[in-house]
Amino acid sequence: MIDNGIHPLGPLFGPDFITIEIDDQTGAKYALEVFPDAANPQLKSSGLPTQFYYMPKQIYLAKRADSPTDFDFSVTLFKGLMTEEDSLMPGGAPSTNGEVDAGGAFISFSTTMAVPESVIAAALEKLKSGDHDQPPARIVAFFSRDASAPAPLLGIVPIVDNNVTIEIPQLPGTGDGKSPWFIGAQGTGKGSIEASGISSFLVTCNQMAAGAVVGALKDGRCPFTVHYNMKLLFYINACDIQMHVDVDKVFTQFSGAAAANYMGFFQADLSANYQSCVTSGGISTVIRQNGTDVDADMKKLIETQVSDMQNKAWDLVKNEIFNWQPKPDDPAKASTGACGGAAVSLKFNYQKHGVVFDDHFEIDQTISKDDTVSGTLTSIEPAIKANLDKYLSIVDIGEFFKKIQVVASPNIDFGDSVTSDPISAALVQVSFVDFDNPVGPDGKVKLVPKAEGFHYTPGKIDSTAPVTLGRWSRDNPNDLINFSNLRLDKPSPADWDKDQVKITKTLVYKPDDPRVDLSNNSTQMQIETTTSMHNPVIGPEEVGYVYIKFFLDRPIKSSNVTVTLTIQMGSRSDVIVMSNDDPKANPVGIWQVWSDKYFNETVAKVKIDVEVAPPPSDFAGTAVTWSGVQAIPLNLGRIKRIVPCKIIVPELTDPDKNALVSQYILKTLQETAAK
Repeated sequence: MIDNGIHPLGPLFGPDFITIEIDDQTGAKYALEVFPDAANPQLKSSGLPTQFYYMPKQIYLAKRADSPTDFDFSVTLFKGLMTEEDSLMPGGAPSTNGEVDAGGAFISFSTTMAVPESVIAAALEKLKSGDHDQPPARIVAFFSRDASAPAPLLGIVPIVDNNVTIEIPQLPGTGDGKSPWFIGAQGTGKGSIEASGISSFLVTCNQMAAGAVVGALKDGRCPFTVHYNMKLLFYINACDIQMHVDVDKVFTQFSGAAAANYMGFFQADLSANYQSCVTSGGISTVIRQNGTDVDADMKKLIETQVSDMQNKAWDLVKNEIFNWQPKPDDPAKASTGACGGAAVSLKFNYQKHGVVFDDHFEIDQTISKDDTVSGTLTSIEPAIKANLDKYLSIVDIGEFFKKIQVVASPNIDFGDSVTSDPISAALVQVSFVDFDNPVGPDGKVKLVPKAEGFHYTPGKIDSTAPVTLGRWSRDNPNDLINFSNLRLDKPSPADWDKDQVKITKTLVYKPDDPRVDLSNNSTQMQIETTTSMHNPVIGPEEVGYVYIKFFLDRPIKSSNVTVTLTIQMGSRSDVIVMSNDDPKANPVGIWQVWSDKYFNETVAKVKIDVEVAPPPSDFAGTAVTWSGVQAIPLNLGRIKRIVPCKIIVPELTDPDKNALVSQYILKTLQETAAK
């Protein structure tokens, strides 16, 4: 008999899985890591389908939507950058005294880890027939099935966050003081958490880096490596953890890394150094499960890949060794976790004093696991060898225009999805020093604003197009906008460098979106900066936002169960309702606020109201309700992003109500199944 109380729990956490390799119709090979559901033995004994989860382990260069046979990849190279006439990228150093001006190239491309449906179907057939490698001993029972059992199910491991980064490891050198390398990359939105989703990039390179990248392309090589740094949901049986943190050793580890992170440590840096602290003994743990120590493989996996472990460690030491509180005028980045959207730096006056911290906590049920999938873009190499001009555009700026060039780009999701930015338009204006009269009557620098620029997209440049307003919307979400002005050929004002410009950015939010909550009670926010960096990026991080993805600690199996979250942050209150849209999955609710008002808020309070209604046949019955409160720590800063954030259903302590809840749920499931 089928037991309605048995349901899938999620992929089983641990070091064990099987790998299934499938060739698609084109001969491409796909390797899928396959994990069993933590409840598979119970599902099998109950006569229910067993559940499995696959994780793609490869990243591929995506194809263009408007030309499916071509790769979504383009390079725009600017010529004429070895003189002092222009500056496209950060630095703007003129080519005097042997120095090289900063400028070079824009590179755009998109990636995916999509797996063809035919490959998934073939992998499922292998699970049905048992045509795969013998599972490790620890999980062999989770793969066992009888010939008469229902067909197994195969889905993707739940992905709740994806921070996509890139690197170029094949460059032949890193330059020197007079010819520095600069490569910067931004995603044009959050990395996709869908298996078939697309993640897009815009890469900026100065003269030296651009030359190396284009040189590699001309040799038929594509030098980029892409990393999908994901948070995955797994199920783990309860673990009792003792954590020991030696503050002096942690500080020593970060001191050694500080020289390479002169701008401060962002979340990715903290994660990398956490691993080193575990290796060096700065952070040590004792992990027990069912009263005994876990084996070495499981211990290593929990220490290095369970997000809660890192969060606990940083909570213990951040006040001791980090200047971790950002200032309102600090530049924001779309980082998460301990950084709160800004870089944190070491306290260089820290004195070693033998402080150690100990913490005792438990991890149980659904947890988030950190995992990285990496891939190169080598699939494009035959295409660039055959026709490089299809992917490379060259713009000749000219050697004697003697202009400052500013190229602005957007980092805004203008789409219609639930996580898209509620921004209808963004504008940029660049103010240059007046070439003819650089000093005004008041003795201060005289600036001339320019609100119109030349629009183009990487790989698509129309030199005959008119100069138009520096504005982005959903009609031109990928435009680069170029502004130029003559560089001074005379001494600049005392308080102004001749490479400086004033950038004015304006974000226009959607007026009817309740998630927008600006301090000026309007739908527009303007930000002004004076800078020598000539590649401004405009996006919602300029103002600030809250993005928290809540997930319930258990599935809602029945349609008569509702969990309501009332979230309070400062004076703001929002409501999220969770129900059983998918009885097999933990419900997820996304809380988003776009605002500059909550920089100093350090906690959000979540009131959790649970209601279990009587079954449909008992119309006059009384619903059972109970509540609890959970505090969510927030970081100081413009960006407050927590993915994932577990909500724990409060305990129902009344035994009579508990029995009635079980009765209501079972009866509702039976009546639903009978329809």
